[in-house]
Amino acid sequence: MLKPFAFGVGAMLALGAFSVPANAQDTKRQTLMEKCVAHAQAEYPPTGTLNDPGNSHTWAIYAACMQNLGERP
Repeated sequence: MLKPFAFGVGAMLALGAFSVPANAQDTKRQTLMEKCVAHAQAEYPPTGTLNDPGNSHTWAIYAACMQNLGERP
Protein backbone atom coordinates (compact mmCIF):
# COMPACT_ATOMS: atom_id res chain seq x y z
CA MET A 1 0.00 0.00 0.00
CA LEU A 2 2.90 2.37 0.63
CA LYS A 3 4.62 1.70 -2.72
CA PRO A 4 2.56 4.22 -4.75
CA PHE A 5 3.03 6.80 -2.00
CA ALA A 6 6.79 6.17 -1.83
CA PHE A 7 7.05 6.39 -5.62
CA GLY A 8 5.15 9.70 -5.63
CA VAL A 9 7.37 11.18 -2.94
CA GLY A 10 10.49 9.94 -4.71
CA ALA A 11 9.33 11.47 -7.99
CA MET A 12 8.58 14.80 -6.31
CA LEU A 13 12.01 14.85 -4.70
CA ALA A 14 13.74 13.96 -7.97
CA LEU A 15 11.88 16.64 -9.92
CA GLY A 16 12.50 19.18 -7.18
CA ALA A 17 16.23 18.58 -7.40
CA PHE A 18 16.23 19.76 -11.01
CA SER A 19 14.37 22.98 -10.26
CA VAL A 20 16.93 24.28 -7.77
CA PRO A 21 19.46 26.69 -9.29
CA ALA A 22 22.85 25.03 -9.63
CA ASN A 23 25.00 28.01 -8.75
CA ALA A 24 25.11 31.73 -8.07
CA GLN A 25 25.01 32.54 -11.80
CA ASP A 26 21.74 30.61 -12.19
CA THR A 27 20.30 32.37 -9.15
CA LYS A 28 21.30 35.76 -10.57
CA ARG A 29 19.72 34.91 -13.92
CA GLN A 30 16.52 33.71 -12.24
CA THR A 31 16.31 36.96 -10.28
CA LEU A 32 16.81 39.03 -13.45
CA MET A 33 14.20 36.99 -15.31
CA GLU A 34 11.66 37.55 -12.53
CA LYS A 35 12.42 41.27 -12.56
CA CYS A 36 11.95 41.52 -16.33
CA VAL A 37 8.76 39.42 -16.31
CA ALA A 38 7.31 41.67 -13.60
CA HIS A 39 8.27 44.75 -15.61
CA ALA A 40 6.69 43.38 -18.80
CA GLN A 41 3.51 42.31 -17.01
CA ALA A 42 3.23 45.74 -15.39
CA GLU A 43 3.25 47.31 -18.87
CA TYR A 44 0.83 44.74 -20.39
CA PRO A 45 -1.01 42.84 -17.64
CA PRO A 46 -1.81 39.23 -18.61
CA THR A 47 -5.40 38.60 -19.62
CA GLY A 48 -5.21 34.83 -19.36
CA THR A 49 -5.90 34.21 -23.03
CA LEU A 50 -3.38 32.54 -25.29
CA ASN A 51 -4.10 34.69 -28.36
CA ASP A 52 -3.88 37.97 -26.49
CA PRO A 53 -2.27 40.61 -28.76
CA GLY A 54 -0.48 41.97 -25.70
CA ASN A 55 1.61 38.79 -25.52
CA SER A 56 3.92 39.98 -28.29
CA HIS A 57 4.34 43.32 -26.55
CA THR A 58 5.06 41.57 -23.26
CA TRP A 59 7.68 39.39 -24.94
CA ALA A 60 9.34 42.42 -26.58
CA ILE A 61 9.53 44.28 -23.25
CA TYR A 62 10.90 41.19 -21.48
CA ALA A 63 13.51 40.59 -24.19
CA ALA A 64 14.62 44.23 -24.17
CA CYS A 65 14.87 44.21 -20.38
CA MET A 66 17.03 41.07 -20.39
CA GLN A 67 19.28 42.47 -23.11
CA ASN A 68 19.66 45.75 -21.23
CA LEU A 69 20.82 43.75 -18.22
CA GLY A 70 23.39 41.89 -20.34
CA GLU A 71 21.52 38.58 -20.45
CA ARG A 72 20.01 36.60 -23.29
CA PRO A 73 16.21 36.59 -23.26
